[in-house]
This record gives sequence, structure tokens and C-alpha cells, in this order.
Amino acid sequence: GPIFANCLLCDEINRTPPRTQSAVLELMEERQVTVFGETRKLPEPFFVIATQNPLEQEGVYPLAEAQVDRFLFKVMVDLPPEEHEIAIVEHVLSGRKAKAEPVVDPTRFLAVQRAAAEVFVHRDLVQFAVRLCRQVSKSAMVRGPLGPRATLSMVRAAQARAALSGRQWISPHDVGYVFLPAARHRVHLTPDAVYGEVTADSVLEEAREAVPMPRKPGSNPEWNG
Repeated sequence: GPIFANCLLCDEINRTPPRTQSAVLELMEERQVTVFGETRKLPEPFFVIATQNPLEQEGVYPLAEAQVDRFLFKVMVDLPPEEHEIAIVEHVLSGRKAKAEPVVDPTRFLAVQRAAAEVFVHRDLVQFAVRLCRQVSKSAMVRGPLGPRATLSMVRAAQARAALSGRQWISPHDVGYVFLPAARHRVHLTPDAVYGEVTADSVLEEAREAVPMPRKPGSNPEWNG
């Protein structure tokens, strides 16, 4: 079925019932599907992109914290620029059908993943990521700490950013750049924070300002050990 694909797009995943959400959790965690006691492995690469409707409450089922934690990033999608919105309307009115063209095959995609995983990470930058997450956990506005999955997601994302920039090492700016999208969905605010209109992003910004960026080790200009 449609689950057996390299990229699974779940549109408005918070409209699916809990039973379906738990099935998606198995896909994301185990990379497999179990039906009537039979387990089938998913193809490689495999990843999930999901959208949520943040406004409506009717017919919406909030995702379990364990499932939210499986996502690498939470990206906030704003309104497009005016010229882009005009282009969208004109395209729909024209009646033309959009045609998606592949930009990379699975073999190449896996090779890129392996290349990103080989980007060097200095221990000081691992410590920097850990300290950022621990600083968030100290906030009185947060219930529960950010676990190792958050730190690992930050470092993995920083490796990917460095690789896309043509570097073989990550910098403190890579870690700082991915901090919000890698952590915002893992921040669980207290009721007082919610009523006070505190946001996860504001808590993360405070943590980022409180933790100083590490300096380059010695005279090495590139953090590459």
C-alpha cells in the first residue's frame, strides 16, 4: 500500500485517530509494518513528513509525546510572500496540473546520508548541545527535561547543515541554527506558561542566550580536531 514508499506524507496528522497515530509510530521507530501478525520491513530510505492544523479543535487528536519526539524537526510554516501567493492563485486558475519530478534516487539519497553522518563533531560542540538542552530543562515554564533524543537530533541536523555547506566539521553556529526546529516540539510547557502565553520558542531563545558559544579549540580555525 501507500505506506511502502521512501517518503510518507501525512497531511494534518492530528486529524487521524489515535489508533492510526500509533501505527505511524511503529513506522517511524521500527521502520516496519505489522498486519495480522506479519511484519514487513519498509524500503530504505524511509522518512515521514507530517503537517498539523494548529487552529481547529473539532475532530483533532493531539499526537502523543512519544510520537512527537520521533520527528527530527518542527518547522513553522508562515504565509507565503505576496508574489508567491499571487503565483499560487494564478496557477490554480490556469487549470494546469503540477508535475513532480524526482531530484534524487534512493541510492544517491542514502549516499548523502552517509556523507553527512561522517562530518566531524568536536566534543566541545556535543557539550554545547547538551548544555542548551539542559538549560531549557531548568526553566520553570517547562515540565520535564529534554532527553538525549533532542541532543542527538540537534547534532545530526548540524552535521547535515555542515555537509550542505561543503564542510567536514560542524561549528557552534550550526548547532545554534538547528536548535529551535530540533527542540521546539519537545518542549512541554506548564499550564501557567500556557495561560501566560509563553511559547516554546521564547523558552528556547532564553536558553540560547544563557549558554555561551564555545570558543575554537586552541589555534585550530575549523573545529575539525
